[in-house]
Amino acid sequence: MRLSDARGRRGLIGGIALLVLLVAIGVGALVGGSGDDAPAAAARTTATMPPAVTPAGEPPTAHDDSEPTEPEAPATVRTAATTTTTTTTARSPRPALQRAATAAARAGGAGTGAAVGTIGPGTVVRAGTLQVTHAWSSSKVPVLSAVLRARRAGELRGGRTPTASERSLATRALTASDNEAALGLFAELEQAFGGVDGASSKVEEALTAGSGRAIAVNRQRRGSFTTFGQTQLRLTDGVRFYGGLAGSCVLGSEDTRFVLGLMRRVEGGQRWGLGTPAWGATIGFKGGWGPEAGGRYVAVQYGVLRRGSRGVAVAIAADARGGLEAVTPKLTAMARALQRSLPVSRWPALPKTCPGG
Repeated sequence: MRLSDARGRRGLIGGIALLVLLVAIGVGALVGGSGDDAPAAAARTTATMPPAVTPAGEPPTAHDDSEPTEPEAPATVRTAATTTTTTTTARSPRPALQRAATAAARAGGAGTGAAVGTIGPGTVVRAGTLQVTHAWSSSKVPVLSAVLRARRAGELRGGRTPTASERSLATRALTASDNEAALGLFAELEQAFGGVDGASSKVEEALTAGSGRAIAVNRQRRGSFTTFGQTQLRLTDGVRFYGGLAGSCVLGSEDTRFVLGLMRRVEGGQRWGLGTPAWGATIGFKGGWGPEAGGRYVAVQYGVLRRGSRGVAVAIAADARGGLEAVTPKLTAMARALQRSLPVSRWPALPKTCPGG
């Protein structure tokens, strides 16, 4: 072999070897990404991950006032390189309740007031100029509640189960607003607890259990009216009591169903105001009405509206010159305004606690 041919072959072999070496280096660079660059690669992957998800497996969504929700625990999703936390916060029911109270007061006009609140402890709002009235016959519900509480506690003669007489008096007092029936219930408390003062104290205990407030029950007689009916009651405190009653904060579940059941059976002649609209839900209410000083007349209604796991407690009141016929149209207009401005979808969820709980 000639020397020039040998050198040519060695050059060719060397070129091939150099080419193979360059290819090997390139392949190594492509495959070698699993080394020191791993954290950066993981970071790039994390940056393009889909949004965190809630425990139910759905992407978190924004909430609006149309459907208040209960608070949820933060949802946390972990990956190899990052932790993402998404928190869903329930909106306060206050704006929707305030709009409804304001609409009711406007519909009633001068000399009216409204209050709307959650069932159980929570938000209570008010609107209008009339915010304190005599309780009148709406006081019959706390009187009955005081009797049932004393009966279940064994503080009345005859055992711990409501008697047939008590049930009959309760039915007449709440469905027909019978004054003699209410006085019969109050007389039981007077006999057991030392007269008007002791009986009134038991009614105060029932009011506090539902409202979380100290509410003084009147003990002084005014003409022929009942003492307890002359109690000065703020609409907001009344709403708190009735909301607490509906939340089983005043009575046990059996007695709560009994009382609310009677409130749903108010007789036709007294179904003005809250008894007028088609609420699309169960409604129980109790009204009170009577003459005031200066030739004026006042009527007030407290109601509990429930549908499924949602509900509200409400109060509407009106005063005008004249008699009952002068104020009931105002209450009916107010109730219809409440129904229009506070549909069931905007009612807050029922709480799971009681005042002080």
